[in-house]
Amino acid sequence: MPYWSELFATLSRGVDTSDASDTSSKTAKNGADSGYDTSATLRTRDPFGSVTQPSPEPLTQETRQSADFERSVQSVRSVEGSLVFCDFETVNRGGCDLGDAGAWRYASDSHTEVLCFSYRASGEDHVWVPDMGLTGALVSLAADPEICFVSFAGFEPIVWQLLMVDRHGFPPIPTERWIDLRAVCSYLALPRKLEKVLPVLGLPVVKDVSGQRLIRRLSKPDRKGVYPEITPEVLQRIIAYNRVDMHAVDALYAAAGTLPDAERLVWVLDQQINTRGVWIDTDFVIAAKAIADMSIGEVLEEFDQLTGSDGLTPHQIEKTRGWLAERGLALPNLQANTVEEALESIELPDDVRRALEIRQIVGATSLKKLDAMLACVGADGRARGLLQYHGARTGRWSGQLIQPQNFPRPILEKMPDPEDLVTAIKTGALDALRQWGKPIDVLVSGLRHAIGASEGNLFGAGDFAAIECCMLLALARQHDKCAMIASGVDVYRDMAARIYGLDPDAFLAIDKKELTAEQTEQRRVGKNGVLSCGYQISAETFWKRYCRHLGEEGKELAAKIVHQWAPKVPALWRDLETAARSAMVRPGKISVANCGITYWLTTRAGLPCLLCELLNGKLLYYFDARVTGRDRWGRSKWTYWGYRNGQWREVEPYGGQLTENVVSAMSRELLVDRMFGFEASGYPIVFTVHDEVVVEHPEITKAMMEEIMVTRPVWAEKLGVPIAAEAWVGKRYRK
Repeated sequence: MPYWSELFATLSRGVDTSDASDTSSKTAKNGADSGYDTSATLRTRDPFGSVTQPSPEPLTQETRQSADFERSVQSVRSVEGSLVFCDFETVNRGGCDLGDAGAWRYASDSHTEVLCFSYRASGEDHVWVPDMGLTGALVSLAADPEICFVSFAGFEPIVWQLLMVDRHGFPPIPTERWIDLRAVCSYLALPRKLEKVLPVLGLPVVKDVSGQRLIRRLSKPDRKGVYPEITPEVLQRIIAYNRVDMHAVDALYAAAGTLPDAERLVWVLDQQINTRGVWIDTDFVIAAKAIADMSIGEVLEEFDQLTGSDGLTPHQIEKTRGWLAERGLALPNLQANTVEEALESIELPDDVRRALEIRQIVGATSLKKLDAMLACVGADGRARGLLQYHGARTGRWSGQLIQPQNFPRPILEKMPDPEDLVTAIKTGALDALRQWGKPIDVLVSGLRHAIGASEGNLFGAGDFAAIECCMLLALARQHDKCAMIASGVDVYRDMAARIYGLDPDAFLAIDKKELTAEQTEQRRVGKNGVLSCGYQISAETFWKRYCRHLGEEGKELAAKIVHQWAPKVPALWRDLETAARSAMVRPGKISVANCGITYWLTTRAGLPCLLCELLNGKLLYYFDARVTGRDRWGRSKWTYWGYRNGQWREVEPYGGQLTENVVSAMSRELLVDRMFGFEASGYPIVFTVHDEVVVEHPEITKAMMEEIMVTRPVWAEKLGVPIAAEAWVGKRYRK
């Protein structure tokens, strides 16, 4: 049996991460007629649009697949058979909050109960409540291998397994028989909340706001600790609300469809990774919380001394901004992104830099991760559901709950051995940490170590080296820079040497492990500079971000770097921008960029949609794409709708942005290919962060991690992408 066919046969739990949708965060507006047949209405529309989607030159199987793994579409269950559209409503009357705990921890809590389960099968609506017991009709549907269950987000599969199967005795429904419409929305770059995607697609179902408020109230006690009574009338109201959600799922499936076969395999792997979870050292977390509480006083005193203001704290936003302005740094706010960007400046006085670091420590989410870990860890010590499939338009994963993607960067001059640091923190004594620096700095730098390999296992972590830079240069056919990277030159330090006026040979000669904290920060700035040059930064902006410390001479240097560092890259911006524009003005016609990326305009879910096909066949979607007029050069101008700064809004793309999308997406495809490689080699993945894969296995080695990481799929070999990877093996997660 092929490996992935066997995987599908053995997976038994659906495990997308918690979406606080059904029981705590689904919004609503007063309902839909329970007899309204959304499927009959919507299936008269072609979910893929009225314009026939053209097919580009077919890519060979070799160019689409990894050399050592075939994404067999035969192993993916057809979803054209019988479908059951479903939605749960649950309640927890013991204080476990779904949003904080995540779906796995919430559904396993003894106080969590199913209120009702609405489902539509063969065009008929049904509802199940616990008093019904093992009803024959629902048992038959769950046991039928030819029937797929359709839900929004991974909440329903988890509740089915942990409550319906483990507590009520229903048959399990394996992952291969679940269709997650939240994953479909993520893949299509549509809103990932049901209440937001319905109006975007113009679907004829509106959410029940009052019903949603009622559901929330049922899990909250009054001041005396008494929970609201669930009377028969209340239950009927909940069922009516639940039915609206079920109709919404039906309508959304009719409009958006499901994942393509190859991408569905990626989703299944995501489910398996989220099911495994990671072990959390709760003793470490509890001790770290105690040290954090003791350390905050020291940090606030240090802040007061730095600012020279009687009683000023980093929590006093306006007064802190005023002090920063007096020191020459005017910031519009002290939000995390603003502070992070300010810290990237290389001209900050030491006191200003340290004040901003303290603001990050006390005002950001770094220490809040400790509470998040305790909230979501299960009885077996593992936290599950930490990854969001296709979290970005380009397909990259994002984080949930403890957010492993955004642990704070270590700020110590040199990081101690993880086990030594963990042992010191577990003493609960501030003095035990002072050997490495200020206790709060040591603690924040070591937060990653709370995640560890379980007893008898090791973590193996492999990280692509400068992969987006490599992909960018290969697409642009900047062969000299590709050769430089292939020879082992660190292009980020090469750029940093230009920015900081360092001796490039001397800087490049330093072993990466021996870089000081300052040199590591310089390299990070160099990385940002390289990627900025790749994505159409202006010389003026480059100067403001990276070269302002050089004054007027810095402007000349910035212009030189932007235009000369990789001179073929600007042609790539123009190439993709021209190809996309050509596709927009010629609906249904294929437009192929010189680099091989293909665009065409079609319709999807009833909206015009620009599709971008990558070199391995993966698609990117730009929804509601429309030509809106002419730009200042007389060229056709087009826009699409997507998320920007957390807002669903109209976006006017440009060459640099399209380049970033393609580069990021193709880098994700390399990562996915290697994730399949690790699984096929018997090394189970427990999470991924950016370009890093982390496996848990008793016999994993550094050499094996690197060997698997650097194996290229055929399409990457043909493109000439230089690939290198760095790996480590140990008991604790680390940077």
